[in-house]
Amino acid sequence: MNTIGTTTKEAAEKISALKENSPCAVRVTGRLTKELLAEIRSAITNGMRITLDLADCTGLKILPANAFDTCIGLEEITLPECVTEIGSMRSSTAYCSKK
Repeated sequence: MNTIGTTTKEAAEKISALKENSPCAVRVTGRLTKELLAEIRSAITNGMRITLDLADCTGLKILPANAFDTCIGLEEITLPECVTEIGSMRSSTAYCSKK
């Protein structure tokens, strides 16, 4: 599995450049906002196999409801300690953990 590191501001662009069906771990650092999270979510397409590590991000306290519902290509997500509340998740197929 490939591993890439990126900042929150560059994450969506780097994820968009990944090849489909190639497992990749993406470790993101920096200040995470709802807007940047939405950009990251939009970059993850159905054919991808992404493990998303947000453990070193800061800023976001509430993970919005259904934040990753459309991310079939997201296999696993690690949330940062700063997230204190998680909105409802309808049908996310990703495994979610918190470090």
